[in-house]
Amino acid sequence: MWESVWIRFYLKGMTMKRTIWLSVVLSGALLLPLSSSQEHAEIPVKVTRVSERVLVLHGSYMENNVTAIATDLGLVVVDSTGIPSTAKRMRDIIRREFGRDDFVFLINTHYHWDHRWGNMAFPETKTIAHEGCGPLMRENESQMGRTIESFQRNLEESRRRLEGMAAGSDEEQKTRAFMAEVERAIADYSAGFRMLPPVISFNDRMTLDLGDITLEMAYFGRSHSGTDIFIHIPQEGILLTGDIFLDGRWLPLFSAGGPLDIPRWIEVLDGFLGDDNIRQVIPGHQHFWPRARLELWGDYIRNLWEGLKAAEQEGMTLDQAIERFPLERPYMYLKKLGHDDRELQNFHERNIRAFWRQLVEPETGREDRLCPPAK
Repeated sequence: MWESVWIRFYLKGMTMKRTIWLSVVLSGALLLPLSSSQEHAEIPVKVTRVSERVLVLHGSYMENNVTAIATDLGLVVVDSTGIPSTAKRMRDIIRREFGRDDFVFLINTHYHWDHRWGNMAFPETKTIAHEGCGPLMRENESQMGRTIESFQRNLEESRRRLEGMAAGSDEEQKTRAFMAEVERAIADYSAGFRMLPPVISFNDRMTLDLGDITLEMAYFGRSHSGTDIFIHIPQEGILLTGDIFLDGRWLPLFSAGGPLDIPRWIEVLDGFLGDDNIRQVIPGHQHFWPRARLELWGDYIRNLWEGLKAAEQEGMTLDQAIERFPLERPYMYLKKLGHDDRELQNFHERNIRAFWRQLVEPETGREDRLCPPAK
């Protein structure tokens, strides 16, 4: 069964599609401490004004999308990037773009570091996430020393690679920009870093009524992180999908270790796509999707699942099933985004194997000890 949590608030009112790149200087009045060498660093942030009430900010390190929504009650932010100083820069831009500073809620689409380590830039908000996020966030915090060491290793490796690059080349410039962000991340994590875990959580569905805007949230089911949620903004025709549906640097994330909640994925997608006013899909990274692309991948999940169930009932082997279900032509658009034939074949075969494993051995795979399925 689907349970719903309703939170209702009231207040009064707020304020095209333009895209700009801002490279701005950090002010001294930061909400988080930074080393003196970072206080005047330029932090590039791409800003897309989707509508009068919705703004998307795009960080360069992991190409995260951070969505800000102006509502009657106050400003709501979805995800916060993985670098606190980048999140602080985004906060400043949101405040300037909307002409207000009344941040009330921060929603994390899942627990992964690159979507919520910037939460501390919004300390006054109530943080909302799936109920599995809190324990995993606290576990992450206990391992921060190891995380910093990992970033330092990445930095040293980049320095070594830099020695073999041509001065002034595109590769060198990109590597130096990456190194600058890693150095800034290390400084942030080493100076008063706090996780800010959720204070409001849910297991199934939650509706947040903010006066002129309603946010309809649903747990997607065990998949990428075990804590992934979708957020629908019906008044804007927008669906936020976190990291499940990507197609640029990464491919859609269906084949994480089992057990998987494939029937629930289909139920959630059918529920949201049954609403005709979803026009824009905003993933957790990179470019936006049109509705038709989400429908395409919804068909992929449904057709593969139903086809494999039929194949298993016929007594087919996994190898026979792999032969029966080649990747279809509509999905070859991925080649235009830089994915080669071998990568696509491996991606599709991994999905077949993961779906098949769910059919024949549904309880195998990684233990999802902190993220039980919704009841």
